Amino acid sequence: VKNAVRERLGRTNAESEEIARFIDLMPDRYFLTVPENDIVTHFEIMRALSEGRPLVCRHRAFPDLEFAEFIVATPDQPGLFAKIAGALTANNLNILSARITTRGDGVALDVFRVSLGIGGLGLEADRWLRVEQDLERVLKGEQDISELVATAVRNPLGGRKFVRKTPTEVTVDNRSSEQFTVVDVFSPDRVGLLFTITQTFFELGYIIHLARISTSADQALDVFYISDAHGEKVVEPAAMRRLRAALLERLD
Repeated sequence: VKNAVRERLGRTNAESEEIARFIDLMPDRYFLTVPENDIVTHFEIMRALSEGRPLVCRHRAFPDLEFAEFIVATPDQPGLFAKIAGALTANNLNILSARITTRGDGVALDVFRVSLGIGGLGLEADRWLRVEQDLERVLKGEQDISELVATAVRNPLGGRKFVRKTPTEVTVDNRSSEQFTVVDVFSPDRVGLLFTITQTFFELGYIIHLARISTSADQALDVFYISDAHGEKVVEPAAMRRLRAALLERLD
């Protein structure tokens, strides 16, 4: 796969050293899970970031598939996943899936798919501009993400009414992965769900290394591979209980 990507990128105006660095720094999992066409787009985005910009965002809509993609490249920082999810939530965009990747040099490339929404919210250029502006202020420390989301939630026009249909289920599993604790969250979907989960992880001091976000009808099954701040699994029974209880409390 890497050889095919190298050949594909070689047809751009990029130097061979740039291409080699990109391929060397991206984790193997990235090349096994991302289509080659998307890899070319991601390469160009990360090239733009290397020009000294602290944040590069791109969005593209797929009306036939009823979703839009929001791509963010920026140096990683604690709580980055929650901050991006919060900026999308604050602008009434419902996240359908997410893929997070961190390069060997600490640069994050996060891709979020969001529903186009009623009336085509995900097609509005002004809305995406607000998302980028909000995210930039949050990453600079000029805006607290929780306050930004809370303000949007208090706005009666900011989102749809949430009606619970099935109970939320949370499992904390240390058997499925040798390296990480795996947390499964099964919950009715609604705007702000992913932000609530990821912000809870951040506030408890846990790091998200991999996430699998999926939505079917009005149900979400989100899987997170996490560690503590030292890169270790969450193995203490009391800590596992606190994590599960915190997620259930926030989601309820």
